[in-house]
Amino acid sequence: MNFKLTHSMLLEFLDTDATPEQIQEYVSLGGPNVETVEQVGNEYVYDIEVTSNRIDAASAFGFALECTAILPRYNKTARLKLNPLREWTLNTIEKAHSHMPMHISLQQDDLAQRLMAVVLANVHVSKDPTDIGRLIELCDERSVNNVVDISNYVRIMLGHPVHMFDYDKIKKQVMNVRLSNKNESITTLDGKAFTLPGNDIVIEDGEGNLIDLAGIMGAKNTEISEDTQNILFFVPTFNGSYIRKTSMKTAQRSSAVAYFEKQVDTERAPSVLCFGAVLMQKLGAQISSDVIDMYPHHFKGVQVQAQVSYINTLMSTSLSAKDMVQLIEPLGFTSVQISNETISLDVPSYRAHDVRSQVDVAEEVARIYGYHNIPNTVLSGSPLMQPEQAEIMLKVNRQIRNYLSSIGYNEQYNYSMISKSLIEACKLHEENHLRLSNTISEEIEYMRTSLVPSLLKNIADNNGRATTFNFFECARTYVKQDNDLPIEDTVLALASTYDFFKVKGIVERLLAKLHIQLVTFAADADKPYLLKGMQAGIYSQGQCIGYIGAVAHSTLDTMSIPQKVCVAEINLSQLTTHIQAQPPYKTPHAFAKIKRDITYTSSPALTFNTLSSKAFAASAHILSLNVVSVYQSKVTVRFEFGFADKNMTDTEADEELKKITASVPELQ
Repeated sequence: MNFKLTHSMLLEFLDTDATPEQIQEYVSLGGPNVETVEQVGNEYVYDIEVTSNRIDAASAFGFALECTAILPRYNKTARLKLNPLREWTLNTIEKAHSHMPMHISLQQDDLAQRLMAVVLANVHVSKDPTDIGRLIELCDERSVNNVVDISNYVRIMLGHPVHMFDYDKIKKQVMNVRLSNKNESITTLDGKAFTLPGNDIVIEDGEGNLIDLAGIMGAKNTEISEDTQNILFFVPTFNGSYIRKTSMKTAQRSSAVAYFEKQVDTERAPSVLCFGAVLMQKLGAQISSDVIDMYPHHFKGVQVQAQVSYINTLMSTSLSAKDMVQLIEPLGFTSVQISNETISLDVPSYRAHDVRSQVDVAEEVARIYGYHNIPNTVLSGSPLMQPEQAEIMLKVNRQIRNYLSSIGYNEQYNYSMISKSLIEACKLHEENHLRLSNTISEEIEYMRTSLVPSLLKNIADNNGRATTFNFFECARTYVKQDNDLPIEDTVLALASTYDFFKVKGIVERLLAKLHIQLVTFAADADKPYLLKGMQAGIYSQGQCIGYIGAVAHSTLDTMSIPQKVCVAEINLSQLTTHIQAQPPYKTPHAFAKIKRDITYTSSPALTFNTLSSKAFAASAHILSLNVVSVYQSKVTVRFEFGFADKNMTDTEADEELKKITASVPELQ
């Protein structure tokens, strides 16, 4: 995530002689990435990116800690002038001038790690510009009024979201933190109305009105206005998983969500409350209740041990245990025990979710030490060998892509999921597909068992741009199995506006380039989205490796495809077992060959495959058999005869042909 911070806000905690440009350069080398530094008038504004595990650094104080550790490595002075976690404690808050009632309850302990609140009276709300308002606007936060601006300022400074309620609008001064019921409604501060799906953290007042969509945004009915006189300053630490789910379900993102979903530090809450209360007191507010502190899940300290030799081996360095501790102490780590071989550290509460083992300690030492200072070393050990099958598959995929691209086919990349409507359009069965339980769209709800529906959709989507299409895709399919994981095969699919025989020829040529032997086609395919009588199974050495066919008119009409389309699908996972590394070598025939043509009427009883198998069984001297021409139902084939050790005569060729016609009566 990214957040913005002004240089003057940073200097509230940091004392340094580094310029903003130097801070950007040096801190980015080992800490959060400072993407830009922009000068606005007399102010500098940092745009800082932090990784999701480093939400602790997404504040002025957190960034200042990084500066104190990193900048001295580049001969720049940097120290904390103020540590709010030590100096802003509950002991520093004034005693209450009065005791205005407020009751907060938590329905179940897992909704929040900690809830803190205090009532502030005699607040003077104003929309007049203030220094804080101008600062937060530089940080891309809209200035609303002096009270709301303070809540945003506190979050930017300390990295913990807070909320201001109009105390007098909270009915019966009761707040109940609970899970929402299905179809409950709430209107948030931005005027949007939501009907909640249920199991979202909400806050209701004493009359059952929802006054906060917790961790997302407050409700309109407790909004701070110019008439507000008393406020409830609320510092929650909500369960991040609930907040993220609600944000996803309602499609609402806010600055608070970005922090809560990554789990903010519970131990920082008192400092946040103290800081906010002090700022409010500067506006004339008075502490008017005891501090409410509900802490069902107290922080349990985390301690880690790290081997000095382990860290030095990773970094190729020879640092001592003392050197390592000195590098990371400015980040808040404290040493418990140090020896020549081991260091034991107490991890600060704001890093407890992130630093759990010695490898995490090694990462901290390495980044502060400076990645550029780590010596370059050549990788040792033998290279990891890829499985033979994986190597073959990569080579096959490359050959397929090169060949199909060279003849004018365009490769497609589609989701592995398709919609129910696409399944129905191709007359497939929904129950044979794995369904995602957490799909974000109906368009990507079912795992594909075939690539053909996706390619047909590609043609339908592009029909307004062209009239001829040649698409292919190599991807995995997922075939459902009962009580087991799905079968995952790598598959090649083609979809083209070429006619059936041209696509068949392309498939044959492709398989020949892959050195696949004994390829045959049989009219036994039965795909519901293909035309009857215009589909065939593709076989290699007797094993079915795919199919080819013309798409049925009903499927084309459903998908609004006006052209005729032919498709083919080949199971590459099965195909790889038939691939030969080198094509078989045939010695050129050294003696005279005789050709004989014969024309017959094609029928279901006599296909070319049937003729071919019977002919080769009848004659041992057939060198080749090919189709010469096709006219309506008439098919002309050409036999080529020859001996391996002598020239063949016309009479001998005629005798071989008679053997064939005797075994295939349809040729007579």
